Amino acid sequence: MKNFILDLFLGITLLFGVSFDDGLSAYQKGDFKTALFVFEDLASEGNAKAQYFLGVMYQNGEGVRQDYKKAFEWYERAALQGDAEAQHTLALIYENGTGVKQDFEKAREWHKKAALQGHTISKYFIGDMHINGEDVGKDYDDGSQDGHNIYKELLRERAF
Repeated sequence: MKNFILDLFLGITLLFGVSFDDGLSAYQKGDFKTALFVFEDLASEGNAKAQYFLGVMYQNGEGVRQDYKKAFEWYERAALQGDAEAQHTLALIYENGTGVKQDFEKAREWHKKAALQGHTISKYFIGDMHINGEDVGKDYDDGSQDGHNIYKELLRERAF
């Protein structure tokens, strides 16, 4: 009966609209059932942040059975819409081979996309790859020198 009432409440809430903040609040409180319900609704409408959080929930098994394939799919949907955190997460997934074949080139591509949007950790990874020549070649240069420039920018940020 308790589950029926909760499901009814959630259904009525959806009729009147829910926001990402409703899902985030539920997630932060550990109410994964509500968070899942809200994020799934918003993600189906194309909300990139909701898609990202569904990826997090599937990756960590929070309110759902842990499923790296589903996590990857949700992260990818969000990343393709330009969500920098999802792009960074995909880079890490490719670097570590978590549920996918390890692919340093794809990791670099996703880090670069996130870094160009200002994602600090991805800036560091790109810069580090460039400086150390890891998986991009010691003299990597696609004409843009993004890795080197991003790394220099990160060093300037850390100086302050």
